[in-house]
Amino acid sequence: MIRFRKLTVLAAACIVAVGLESGVQAQGGDEAAIKYRQNIMKSVGGHTGAIAQIVKGETPHKAHLERHARALHDLLSMAPDAFRQQTSGGDTRAKPEIWSDSAGFKRAADEAVAAASAFVEASASGDEGAIGEKIKAVFDGCKGCHRDYREKKE
Repeated sequence: MIRFRKLTVLAAACIVAVGLESGVQAQGGDEAAIKYRQNIMKSVGGHTGAIAQIVKGETPHKAHLERHARALHDLLSMAPDAFRQQTSGGDTRAKPEIWSDSAGFKRAADEAVAAASAFVEASASGDEGAIGEKIKAVFDGCKGCHRDYREKKE
């Protein structure tokens, strides 16, 4: 009898958890998904801006480069999951091609993550030539993805 009660309580807890998760997703809707993606991409922009300053010698914080590289890699790794929920309308510059060409978007995102991973290694090495080469690959990956999957500002 005790086992049955434990199983019943466990099953009820699982049902409640699934219900809460569905409610949270329904409550958040498109606007919440869009805002979350925008926050990730703004963070990517912040780290790439700081990286550019370091690489150009505009700031004395060269010791921060590897940490920015790791953060950039982590954020780019989150992006495909953040764009999994298809949204419509809202204040976004995401093109519909993100969902209609999901294989191409995933490929572009995977390439950006791979480039960011190589940049992390280069930044850890301290080799300025490798750092410049690898960050260029990251920036090129960002530009390519934006070209194909992001609306231009008007």
